[in-house]
Amino acid sequence: MTPDFQPWPEVMGTLSKEHTEVRALLSRVGEAAGRGDATEAAWQITAGRDLLSGGLDEHIRVEDDELFPAIAGALGEGITGAFAEEHVRIRRLRDEVVAGATASALPLAACLELCDLLESHTVREDEMLFPAARQALEG
Repeated sequence: MTPDFQPWPEVMGTLSKEHTEVRALLSRVGEAAGRGDATEAAWQITAGRDLLSGGLDEHIRVEDDELFPAIAGALGEGITGAFAEEHVRIRRLRDEVVAGATASALPLAACLELCDLLESHTVREDEMLFPAARQALEG
């Protein structure tokens, strides 16, 4: 699909809804990890595994492979590139945390780092990147 025919406002709306879902999950994970309750944090990660695995991977694919190329010219590749680089860190931390939850050896520091990074990342996308992208795509 070429960027001219992509329903970008709807795509960004869907991405924002997904941000809300992952932040809700990671809020529960972060609360448990912050208390040092690795058992509860691991349970929450396991319960949200579909969202953290396939859901997050598809979400990142849409942003990296479709949205970012469509807006990079207007907003600058440095901006979209910074978000794409964070996606690499997010996946690395996610993989470490999911593996730890599965093995009953949850790395709480990595868990808290993932929660903080995803919170910051998704809020910046929703409050800064997506509004700027909407304006650039309309103009």
